[in-house]
Amino acid sequence: MKTICSSIFFVLALCILPLSAQVDSHTLGFFSLHGYDSTATKRANQVSLLTEYNVASGLGVDDSVHAAYELDHGDSWLATNLSSELDGLDSLTVEGWVKFDNSGNNVVCGRWAQFATASQFILEWQPNGKIYAFVAASSTDGGSNYAYSSTITRGSGWHYMAIVFAGGGSTNADRLKVYLDGSFVSLTYVGTIPSSLTTLSASDSLVLGAYESPSITTSSLGGSLGAFRASNVARTETELDAAYGDGGFIWPDLNTLGLWSMHGHLGTATKRANQVNLLTEYNVASGLGVDDSVHSAYSFTHEESWIATPLAAKLDGLDSLTVEGWVKFEDGTNNVLWGRWSQNFSANQFILEWQSDGGPIYAYVAASSTDVGNQRGYSGNISRGSGWHYMAIVFAGGGSTNADR
Repeated sequence: MKTICSSIFFVLALCILPLSAQVDSHTLGFFSLHGYDSTATKRANQVSLLTEYNVASGLGVDDSVHAAYELDHGDSWLATNLSSELDGLDSLTVEGWVKFDNSGNNVVCGRWAQFATASQFILEWQPNGKIYAFVAASSTDGGSNYAYSSTITRGSGWHYMAIVFAGGGSTNADRLKVYLDGSFVSLTYVGTIPSSLTTLSASDSLVLGAYESPSITTSSLGGSLGAFRASNVARTETELDAAYGDGGFIWPDLNTLGLWSMHGHLGTATKRANQVNLLTEYNVASGLGVDDSVHSAYSFTHEESWIATPLAAKLDGLDSLTVEGWVKFEDGTNNVLWGRWSQNFSANQFILEWQSDGGPIYAYVAASSTDVGNQRGYSGNISRGSGWHYMAIVFAGGGSTNADR
């Protein structure tokens, strides 16, 4: 690791902070523990994996939304990992930041069957200045049930747009809504908005920036996409206005199906790992939702249960690192919170642990690949209690003393 061999430091925080953590441009991994089981051993926890199609390297193009993808209004678009999770839903919100660089038709988001035989839903801003929202009533519905706004001027800046579907509503106006920059947009309705989303193939993904054939410019987006969120709930105007006013950030919660902050790094030539939150479970109890004070949690046995994150080599050589989160203890013995170590335990990179109830908190950062705990800091004796704690280990290798580092 970089510049740590002479001294180390850790900041230990034991304080109650807001229950939602913030995703920003420095986030390497975000694990809200609100995910769903994808296999027997891996939990897809708001996995934010985007497949890119001819996307420009436009990250960070506008500080007002922190990061964004540039699309060319031709054959560039983003496919999310969400597909069959949307089938049959009676509530859905897809929301996010978008900016347009042309006056033509621009598709913001949607999900459609391959070869454009049918769509599940679409949100687009047409060249006549009207915003259109469509929800299919069947797998063969190509656009009979929709709503549109009056003429609205786009301008050249960023907009926060949302399509909100609530199938349980009694009227079209209750079932389908559109919001622009945190405010409700009045719509005119055609046909009958259905009570649930139709079923498409599992290979048909929710897409940002296109529908039908993305090579058709009338079916794609020219401009930029910032952070987006998909949720299995009909978001309220209050929620969407709060997201619009939050400086570009979107927050995950219990209803989040997918969150794409656009702050990720390239995993391969065509896939961008955007704070991928894939957790590998080892003997973990089904403890999601055990405590509303932190929304959801995993339960551990204090023996052979733990969770492996996807972060590994991304941490090598860093001169700054913070790992923080919520934790609660059920026994008074030594408890390791998190860390990174070699598989044969011959070396550690860093560890945070609370050695006993009423005992000290220890933090370690290795000075070499063979250092197993010689560089450390520890607190005085602290009582744990039975409630939740928000703990953090903070490393700043550029500091001049242990207390700075």
